[in-house]
Amino acid sequence: MDRKNPFRCFDRRFLVQAIPALILLFGLALAGRTFARGTPARIAIAALLSVVTGYVIVISVATIRRLDEMQQRLHLEAIAISFTVTAVLATASEYMTKAGARLPTLDLGWWWPFVAFTWVGAVWVLSRRYR
Repeated sequence: MDRKNPFRCFDRRFLVQAIPALILLFGLALAGRTFARGTPARIAIAALLSVVTGYVIVISVATIRRLDEMQQRLHLEAIAISFTVTAVLATASEYMTKAGARLPTLDLGWWWPFVAFTWVGAVWVLSRRYR
């Protein structure tokens, strides 16, 4: 593992698995919108979206498991930071909305990308500590 690039673990092998899955996610999400809520087709697409999302998460974890201990720790800390930031913002948003504040509502579909980008940012910041 190249200590200068904490994202090197997400190599060609990972990208060959992840990119088609991400394209499929976007395609399924767009296809699902063409059906009315509650229809069997839309529910089936939602189930497929769940399976594909789970697949991307599993291959991400498997990729991180191939890292050395220091890099695994770095990603663990980054994921913990991402979880914490997301939990605080989601909870604060919910509390403020229930209190009457007019905030834009974000469903779970928007929180996942936020988690991912926060994780990437935390990895980048934390990796600078080990240079």
